[in-house]
Amino acid sequence: MDKELTKIEQTESAPIETDIKSSVEIDKETADSYGKFKSKEALLNAYNSLEAEFTKRSQELKEIKKLGKERNWEDEIGKLLSDYPIAKDMSGEIEAEIKNRPELLAKENTLELALLSCLSKTPNRSEPLSDTELIKAVTDNEAVKNKIIESYFEKVSLTPRTISGGGKIVMTAPKRATTIAEAGAMAEQYLKGK
Repeated sequence: MDKELTKIEQTESAPIETDIKSSVEIDKETADSYGKFKSKEALLNAYNSLEAEFTKRSQELKEIKKLGKERNWEDEIGKLLSDYPIAKDMSGEIEAEIKNRPELLAKENTLELALLSCLSKTPNRSEPLSDTELIKAVTDNEAVKNKIIESYFEKVSLTPRTISGGGKIVMTAPKRATTIAEAGAMAEQYLKGK
């Protein structure tokens, strides 16, 4: 009889477990289909606000580009270089800063702001450079590299040193010492440079 009760209990609880599992699976599917959003409405609201923000930024970017085309860049660059001579050495960084931050184009002092931003990112030049920074600075600058090579070649002769005498052929037999005193005198004379 106990076996029959156990079978009955198992058959009665089986549909309940199936119903619970299926409702959990449906909830899980619904949650997965909306990602981090709880409902269709929340997802739709997020999409609409994202679309509005994208449209706003696109319009701002279009206006900024329009402003950038209307400016006389040659005059502005000339003024920047005369006011801040260091800008000449940082022209690449300034250009990259403006490309990375197009909102600067809407400002009247675009170039000064970009220069200031670049200067704030570079290390203070009152501090000595580390060895790796110094090596990079030297190897990146062609003029400095050429000056170092030129200086090296001035110090090091490219022609090998030869025995003095200019390569003349000796017509007489070399003088040979017959005593130790003569050999010492010859060596001293040779070492003093004759």
